[in-house]
Amino acid sequence: NFQPPHPALCFHIHATSQRARYTTVHLPHGPVPTPVFMPVGTKGTLKGLTPMDVTGSNALNNQIILANTYHLALQPGTELVRDVGTA
Repeated sequence: NFQPPHPALCFHIHATSQRARYTTVHLPHGPVPTPVFMPVGTKGTLKGLTPMDVTGSNALNNQIILANTYHLALQPGTELVRDVGTA
């Protein structure tokens, strides 16, 4: 639970090998081990992935998806994003 004085984002390094490291990133929704494949959404879409890749029975089981909210503010716009809400 991320209540003060706990940070909203922290990570623990479990092992390193030269420039690589194995960590766990602790986020409000839960821990995410790294390295991990993180799809990146720009302009409200995940390029190169189908909806079934993200949600289907054979999905990638992503624990995290990155989204650039700056792009969402430009297109489709903050009003539409606000009206649609969140899942």
